[in-house]
Amino acid sequence: MIRRLLIALLVLTTLQISSAFGAVKVSVVHGIPGATVDVYVNGGLLLPNFQFGTVTPVLPVPAGNYEVKVFAAGANPATSIPVVSLPSTALADGLNATIVAHLSAVGAPVLTPFVNDVSAIGGQGNLPPATTPSTRLAVRHTAQAPTVSVVANGRVLVTFSNGAEAAADLRTHGYAVWLALPGTKTPVFGPVNVRPEPGELLAVYAVGSIGDGTFTLLTQSFDLN
Repeated sequence: MIRRLLIALLVLTTLQISSAFGAVKVSVVHGIPGATVDVYVNGGLLLPNFQFGTVTPVLPVPAGNYEVKVFAAGANPATSIPVVSLPSTALADGLNATIVAHLSAVGAPVLTPFVNDVSAIGGQGNLPPATTPSTRLAVRHTAQAPTVSVVANGRVLVTFSNGAEAAADLRTHGYAVWLALPGTKTPVFGPVNVRPEPGELLAVYAVGSIGDGTFTLLTQSFDLN
């Protein structure tokens, strides 16, 4: 599953040279500070100088087989060892997903896939349910940071660790969201104002590192079916 998702995110730009439209929708969030890379797909440079803080568009990707090699930006692919190398792998249909390149809790670069739930509103999620939900919020912990609590409008929604996600269908209105240490409501980051729109999935990513000042929040939105 992770291998297929990684292939999907790295072949996004094949659409620039192809008019084909597939059933797979993928995107990628770059959450590793200081890392700029070049991505080669089937031997061609397709994603140069991919930088921290970038959230790619959601694009349909044609199904097929892809070989992916990722190098440090500017490296000669003929003589350099890839940062990541994957053999030819089939990309399956029917997926809406985001891959986050981010730091683990101890600062190691990792890739974490998240499936984007764009189904109709129906009370899904692992946060406290809303009375009359009209929007969906997903919060994804992908930063070099300890276990934290997510607080929204003064209410602790969830406490979770690096690589985890919390999501729920909520009422549409503004939320002041911040992060706090478990057992407290004192902000260690934020508050940040977010307002999911009706009929939308709003994904919020914590990326970077609290220790070196690169910690920030990135957002991505999807229309629900």
